[in-house]
Amino acid sequence: MISLSHFEFQLSILDNSKESLVIRILSQKLNLSIQKMSLYPSSANKLLALLMHSHGLMIFTGPTGSGKTSTLYTLVQHCSAQLNRNVITLEDPVEKQNEEFLQVQVNEKAGITYSTGLKEILRHDPDIIMVGEIRDRETAEIDIRASLTGHPVIIKELCSDGPLKKLNFFYL
Repeated sequence: MISLSHFEFQLSILDNSKESLVIRILSQKLNLSIQKMSLYPSSANKLLALLMHSHGLMIFTGPTGSGKTSTLYTLVQHCSAQLNRNVITLEDPVEKQNEEFLQVQVNEKAGITYSTGLKEILRHDPDIIMVGEIRDRETAEIDIRASLTGHPVIIKELCSDGPLKKLNFFYL
């Protein structure tokens, strides 16, 4: 028997001439190690080596259900727990609660957008920043500037055409 308290259910319903329902089931307790993420050992070692840099930008892209969220949470969990790094995330919504690092929820009604949230996060001198997505040009610029000035930035981006196409869109 599976306890439902370990899972979060995210529902999305569209109703027009046809109804559509999507249910995302996210484990709140399951924490994979980097070695158990179904990566080749050399890929896991490369990811770990990238996380040791004092700055840079890593963008994880792919279609829905490809493992972006699981991969990012595994990486930031490892950085926080194993490497004792100060991790701050900016998400909409926070998809997996974790008490080991600070998670900021985007709330546009309260004035917390991706760009304003990133500016505030940078004042807290994080070792690693995880960003849920790039929604506009200003957010892209802040992400890139932060990654060039001493902050590793990890981004999750839903796009099938690749991250550079979306970043180019903001600069055209």
